Amino acid sequence: MRYYFISHLWEWVRHWPYLVQIRDWLHYPLGVTQTAVASVQFDKESMNNVIAILKNIRPEFDFAGVDDFFARGMLDSFDLTVLVSALEEQFGVSIDGADIVPENLRNVKAIAALLGKYGVAG
Repeated sequence: MRYYFISHLWEWVRHWPYLVQIRDWLHYPLGVTQTAVASVQFDKESMNNVIAILKNIRPEFDFAGVDDFFARGMLDSFDLTVLVSALEEQFGVSIDGADIVPENLRNVKAIAALLGKYGVAG
């Protein structure tokens, strides 16, 4: 009986990545992710406002189309706090401390997803 349980447990663990994919497919039909949904709702004017905020913080860089501001050295940890403050002021939201991480602010799409989480649709 114990062998039967362990072998079935191993099968479940072995297939865990596929179960997670199935869960994601059910949660986000047709491969639409939360970031994609937020960026669709985020209009061009709001996107330009975010880029203007970034340019105000670091005018020497062109932020449009960059995949990771922190990996490219365009922003640092101090800039992150300035960016969050400016986003809160511009869009009238209060960003939770747990969401103030580089992953949520690494590019314009990630910022759009973060603002979308707080109800900013553009």
